[in-house]
Amino acid sequence: MGSRPTSLQWFDRLSFPLEIGATAVGLVMVWYFTDISTAGLGGATIGIGAARLWQPIKRRFGINTGWGKAPVGFALFGLGVYSFTYPEGLLVIKLAFVLVGGWITLDGLYDLTSGAGETVAGSPNTMEQFGDAHIVGRAIESDPQSLDKLTSTVDLPRHRIEKALEMLVNTDAIAERNGRYHAQFTDRSIGDTLKNAPSRATDRVSSIPDRVLRPFRLFGFDRKKT
Repeated sequence: MGSRPTSLQWFDRLSFPLEIGATAVGLVMVWYFTDISTAGLGGATIGIGAARLWQPIKRRFGINTGWGKAPVGFALFGLGVYSFTYPEGLLVIKLAFVLVGGWITLDGLYDLTSGAGETVAGSPNTMEQFGDAHIVGRAIESDPQSLDKLTSTVDLPRHRIEKALEMLVNTDAIAERNGRYHAQFTDRSIGDTLKNAPSRATDRVSSIPDRVLRPFRLFGFDRKKT
């Protein structure tokens, strides 16, 4: 019998239609505030829509993440450049599309050239990873278990269990001792532990500058060496 979907997994199932709706609203707003013609917006819409559909395909077949980023970035960059051919519209919006689109394009090219964007076939997305961590954490909550035992008792592929264990260890929710994983959240639920883990929030904030500057390594710039 398979495990029941967590709230995070249910949210992930709804994320695709929500993102499609948000993208449509965003494109309408761009059209309204920049006075770009409907025909001019069509190319960007095709590029963004195709890149969004690429995400589940990428995870299914293990294709480099850069192939999904580069079309989005190029579409946004082209939209920004095209908007400058119209005197109407907000300048800040036009500049934002040029800068953001250029950055995403460079980030995609970096993923492709460096191999940083390589993915494993069948790999989960971010929301699924938290859902997997919740399922694995619940399995360990009452009884320490080894990876082999988790593989036989948890209804998830082995590589996803391994990623979930990595996340749980990094957030100090569990600890590995003598080949078995022990829970370290005796006074909290696994959901509260993942949600409030201070180490994850700290890592996220401290890595922002490096993440922003990462695409510029294409030109030999590395913040860690400067």
